[in-house]
Amino acid sequence: MNSLRAEFNSKIGYSGNILFLILGQSLIIILSLFLLFILIQAIRPKMLHNTPELIFTLFLFVLVVTGASITYKIEPAALYLLPFPVIVLFMDSFFPTRFSLPVYIFFLIPLAVITDSYHVALINIIAGGVAIYVFRFWGRGWQQFLSALLVFIAYLFVDLAIHLISEGTLERLNGVVFRNYGVASVLMIASYPLVFLFEKVFGFVSISRLRDLADTGNKALRELSEKAPGTMQHSLQVANLAETAARTIGANALLCRVGALYHDIGKINNP
Repeated sequence: MNSLRAEFNSKIGYSGNILFLILGQSLIIILSLFLLFILIQAIRPKMLHNTPELIFTLFLFVLVVTGASITYKIEPAALYLLPFPVIVLFMDSFFPTRFSLPVYIFFLIPLAVITDSYHVALINIIAGGVAIYVFRFWGRGWQQFLSALLVFIAYLFVDLAIHLISEGTLERLNGVVFRNYGVASVLMIASYPLVFLFEKVFGFVSISRLRDLADTGNKALRELSEKAPGTMQHSLQVANLAETAARTIGANALLCRVGALYHDIGKINNP
């Protein structure tokens, strides 16, 4: 038994009592959850009364912390392969950026504890911020590959900056670094379609879905334009007014626009 315990300790890099390790990790998790609830209360208090949104947020937190912990224990270098920025893209698909970005940053703080270094957390915080910004412009179809390229560049620049500060050398830039961040960037866009699964599971409507519905070239709106062009023009005017009003009061402008576009959709059958 002692030999097994010693082997386990050597694998996880811990020489103390395992019970104390578990206790310490449990305390960190409890404190992190407490701080997360404080953050939610400060930024989006209505979430505390919305069970699906709360469960989804906690699920992503557990996914980040558990995934990072397991990966680090198996192979620390593999942390650089994990597409953490996709987490903030998931959140930004359903929540305002003013909520999703701070919560994403909070999610990554435990990485500093897990790895005993701020490198991985800082790199992914900045890469996540870049991902949110570029996906607003290039988040559909093949454009996602352009977004992945920009996130990849952000990875490289932040990694380079950190190592110039800490080591004062360019030796860090090698094939392994390019491979790791390239894989992470590709996995980011490969994982993004899970948004549509989360829509079904949690009953959300994503920004991607709303953008598709707001496209006047889609089948329903094109048919409305052909069968009731006057109604279509009216709907466009109402949509513009609703979107402007929503932006003014800080509401979901895209959701309001979509609702206005379809408020007379029944006139397809009865123009």
